[in-house]
Amino acid sequence: MPIERFKKEVTNASKEVADLTMDTADLVEDGVEKTVNGVDSYISPIRETVLKRYPILFSILVVSGAVMTLLGFEYILHQNDILDNYPWVVFLVGVGILSFTGKLYKNLKNNL
Repeated sequence: MPIERFKKEVTNASKEVADLTMDTADLVEDGVEKTVNGVDSYISPIRETVLKRYPILFSILVVSGAVMTLLGFEYILHQNDILDNYPWVVFLVGVGILSFTGKLYKNLKNNL
């Protein structure tokens, strides 16, 4: 009987820990959500003003960031000899990732 009692106490303790963890996660999520909303409400008017004042500069920065990210990713791929010598592997992995994410998106869209 002591083993059964021990198992019951461990199960109860596990449930308590899980409940406390979920409560803590909820509190953190609420705090993060309030912080994001507060920052967004403060920054939103400034962001809209900057976009209206300097649309070309903002566009150039966005395009530059995207190009640098892609170029950096390309350089990282070139450091790997297998991927550098067999570009078909990169192509097939890319197509596989796109098809997986497409199916995932379609599945999530249908479930909502």
